[in-house]
Amino acid sequence: CSEKPESVKVQYDAKTSRVDEQGFGEVLGDEILAFALDRNCPLAPITVSALGPRGPAQQQGIEVGWHLDLVKTLSGPSKDIMADILNGIAGADLTARPAKVPEMTRAAFKDLDGLLCRLNDHLRALAKATLFFMNSNSKSKPTLLPQAHAQYAPDQQASAEIFLGLSGGQM
Repeated sequence: CSEKPESVKVQYDAKTSRVDEQGFGEVLGDEILAFALDRNCPLAPITVSALGPRGPAQQQGIEVGWHLDLVKTLSGPSKDIMADILNGIAGADLTARPAKVPEMTRAAFKDLDGLLCRLNDHLRALAKATLFFMNSNSKSKPTLLPQAHAQYAPDQQASAEIFLGLSGGQM
């Protein structure tokens, strides 16, 4: 967790993207080359795993390792786009409009592998979307627990004062 959690809104807009010599405009995937699944962060399991040339996300400070704030993204301005991308995941029918955020969230978290696949295949292909990222897997500042350092003389054992609750009492 970052000691100073930060949430960033990133807008991709087809109107402001550059167009190449063949008439193709930039898409989200030109900058975010890949998302990854981090099962060690159950509340924010999707991270940015690779970045390409500088774009809107990097201009806002997004780096490899930042988490996609899935709940905020699903409830933000692109929720109907996200519903289209997630439609059918985990058997969910997400065709109702306006999109229902709890249903999308439930479906996404039921099938994280399918979610990752859809983000990398479909979301990255979009030229227009609003995403939210955070530099931590927690939205609030972590509370650091106190630490203690104990030294024992050569003739002392930690087991003399530590009770583990095992049958028999002490170590």
